Amino acid sequence: MSPAVSLNSLLLLSSVVSSASGLIVPKPLATDIDIPEGIGFTTTDWGNEGENKLYSSKERITKKQAKKGIFTAADCRVSFKTLMEGGVTFVETSPKYGKQLRGEEQSAEHLVAQGSATNWKKTPVLSTKYNPVPILQTSGSVVKSLEKSLERLETSYVDLYQVDFQKFHFLSSKSKIADGLATCIDRGLCTNVGVCNLGASALQSFASKLEDRGANLSTNQVEFSLVNRQALFDGTLEMCEDLGVLPLATNPLGNDLASGVYTASNPTGGRVGQAKYDFNTLGPLKPLHDALADIRKVARDRMWDEFYERKEANNRNYKLPPISGDFDREVTTTQISLMYVKAKGLVPLMEVRNKRDALELVGVVGYSLTEDEVKVLDKAAAKCGL
Repeated sequence: MSPAVSLNSLLLLSSVVSSASGLIVPKPLATDIDIPEGIGFTTTDWGNEGENKLYSSKERITKKQAKKGIFTAADCRVSFKTLMEGGVTFVETSPKYGKQLRGEEQSAEHLVAQGSATNWKKTPVLSTKYNPVPILQTSGSVVKSLEKSLERLETSYVDLYQVDFQKFHFLSSKSKIADGLATCIDRGLCTNVGVCNLGASALQSFASKLEDRGANLSTNQVEFSLVNRQALFDGTLEMCEDLGVLPLATNPLGNDLASGVYTASNPTGGRVGQAKYDFNTLGPLKPLHDALADIRKVARDRMWDEFYERKEANNRNYKLPPISGDFDREVTTTQISLMYVKAKGLVPLMEVRNKRDALELVGVVGYSLTEDEVKVLDKAAAKCGL
């Protein structure tokens, strides 16, 4: 096992340097946002109840429902605790997530507030969003939205406030939105501001508008995974690097197509029930899924060797704490896929619904892929046309 790699800020792969061990160690990025371990989780489904949704507002659910992936507020609290104690403290939420349950105080922001109420050893790093609507925006609407979010989150400020630009954003006044974000910083309602879903040119333009207002753009949240690497090739990540903007990765497992759990030979993921994807979807991804499985084995063997090397060195050096026990760390293809996203310079934001998901994400803390391992996955993705 290698020592934990500090990933408080990241750079793109073009700026990555190699350590003596061959692990990918990103250089520091000139941004103010501090995301411990370079990973985080999203609360997209928290409070999102309804037909074909997984969240249930009921206090208890049946075992059959739990097996189907249904989760409750209690699961959210357990997940939050597991993540905080495991070192994953960056929380991404939004007033849109579970807004139908605001009246019952079970929206995502309410649930995050419940989780944050505990005096954790490491303070949660909170991020929420502003969602423009396709009508004229004012700087005041940006500020007011954050004030309402802060009430639900039961906090005086958030570490990151992002604008979630969607297909209708062109109808909104970006200058007024930039002015609203700067006002939020000036008033101490947030310490950093960011955007979501902006490509290279739009990102540069918006960063310039913020600069005119005396504020800096800290993040750009984009979709990225082993099955969606568009941001690598369309100039988005390159622009992030040029501007000193930290890229956050939405959907880093590609709706589980990049997790290696669902494959052509195992379309149910080893779980009871109907196959999640058909062969027409999974078949073309076989080279990628095979590569994930191979890297999982290689990485685990490497981590095993590194653990025992460190154990032996520590046990004979009285200045270092002795290490006892055996290496029993399992490595999954899901974790390898998340490590790949980290290696490309993005902060993966994994959806977490229960303790099992939380433990999967915590298992990434302190681990990195080698350059050769990343190259294998690059070639496999390219072979799949990704």
